[in-house]
Amino acid sequence: MDSLQQALSQLINFYDSPMGLALYRAEKRMLETYITNIFGYHLLQIGGPEDLSWLKSSPIRNHHRFSDCINNVDVASACYGKLDMLPFVSEGIDLIFLPHTLNLLQDTTAVLTEVKRCLATEGRLIIINFVPYRMFYWQCSFQSALPNIYWHSYNDIHRVLDQLGFNIKLLKSFFHKPYINNDKILQKLYILDAIGRTFCSWLGNVQMIVAQKNIFGLTPVTKNLKNKPKLILNGNIAPTLRKRS
Repeated sequence: MDSLQQALSQLINFYDSPMGLALYRAEKRMLETYITNIFGYHLLQIGGPEDLSWLKSSPIRNHHRFSDCINNVDVASACYGKLDMLPFVSEGIDLIFLPHTLNLLQDTTAVLTEVKRCLATEGRLIIINFVPYRMFYWQCSFQSALPNIYWHSYNDIHRVLDQLGFNIKLLKSFFHKPYINNDKILQKLYILDAIGRTFCSWLGNVQMIVAQKNIFGLTPVTKNLKNKPKLILNGNIAPTLRKRS
């Protein structure tokens, strides 16, 4: 088993823990506030646990799932293969969802390039990403639970998306709870998320990035009518005298 499949297996096991379930509920609430307004024909989830219904509230009916690990593919509409060689037609997907998929990869350029190819015109991309260096205790505890993940900052992801021609439509930071793997304590700490959303949302441990595939078209060249020269300089018509030779 390679490092990518190990990291994916660790992520799946993490979502079965009390801390992972609390994170999943926060991520699902964040997604539901946005995906209900995205329409289309096909939705694709790349990576992430299969049994979590992140996108159940989406109005897009055709859901597909792609994974790098064959052991994580259990539904009829799912397939597996290389993340940098997606077996989908170009410009055929309306919404692509990456639930911590980039955290499993050291180089994100190849995957995001394939995502751009598969997205339809004005298609949307939703990325859920762990925020590095947000909380020292959080990151140290999380690295002990998921030693094979990679931490990508928003600037790193934005740089790649900008090079590929994506337009950032939304950036939200959320989940302000510390890393405590105890369900009873986590339920009592719901006030931290409320305070974080109100006063310091930028301190969230997780980010949701929504990007749109840009359209590069030709801009028609038009005449600048303001600088058009006047036919009559003074505005009045007057007879002219011409000397005859």
